[in-house]
Amino acid sequence: QLVFFSNSLADEFRMRLAHKEDMEVLFSNPRAFRFICHFFADYETIQKGYMANAIDVMAQRIDVPLYYHGLRVTQNFLSGNWDSIKPHALAATQHGPREGDYPILVGRYFCARFWVHYLDFGTWDPQLTRDYLDSAKGLDPHFHYLLGMEFLPIASIMGFSAPVLQIMKSSLFEFDLRSTWSAAVDADLSRLALMLAEAQQCNFQAYLGLRSQLQTDFWYKAYRRYLQALCHAADLFVGIPTTEFSESYSLFPGIQKAVALRIVNA
Repeated sequence: QLVFFSNSLADEFRMRLAHKEDMEVLFSNPRAFRFICHFFADYETIQKGYMANAIDVMAQRIDVPLYYHGLRVTQNFLSGNWDSIKPHALAATQHGPREGDYPILVGRYFCARFWVHYLDFGTWDPQLTRDYLDSAKGLDPHFHYLLGMEFLPIASIMGFSAPVLQIMKSSLFEFDLRSTWSAAVDADLSRLALMLAEAQQCNFQAYLGLRSQLQTDFWYKAYRRYLQALCHAADLFVGIPTTEFSESYSLFPGIQKAVALRIVNA
């Protein structure tokens, strides 16, 4: 219900909070700020506008370190400013998850660990796979896709298709890919992580099967352009690019950068 509410007001939030001064006014009311900006974490404006402003003012009072630093990691990844990722990734890993943290927050912790190791060594840390699956074991299977939705698509598009497939096809990890409106984005981010991995492994039929299951009409505004850009990237990897989502793809330099690295190294 809260996701539906925030999506319904998406254009209002983007318009009325497009300037930092307006976001500062909202920030002066901590309860209102947290309600709006935590339930409408808008990837379309994470580089400029509403969400970028929210992250900037959030730095003045970091109530939830994994949320703030996790958003900074994502912001710098999507903008292609990867040199700025590490300080926030380190801060997120040093804080770590806490008992009772929502699975999305825990997923941002694992994403931060991925970046710290990748930026230092350019490789995948095998311990990350083990710790990730251990974390999944402690969750109700209905929440497994929430653990992966922020992290696995990024790991996959960065070229680590083998460990992503290992995680997602493990008997320890279950995905309840529900079709309800509010869960469609979470489920399709999981599908897109698999699509990106299968495409890079040249598993054409598996890729097509997953693509046919995408529920694009259910993608709500906060994530819509991001999902479309990931889908276009997967199409490029598998060698059947279309113009369907090319405009959204052009909005995210970091996704373009990741794809270029994979294609050059293929």
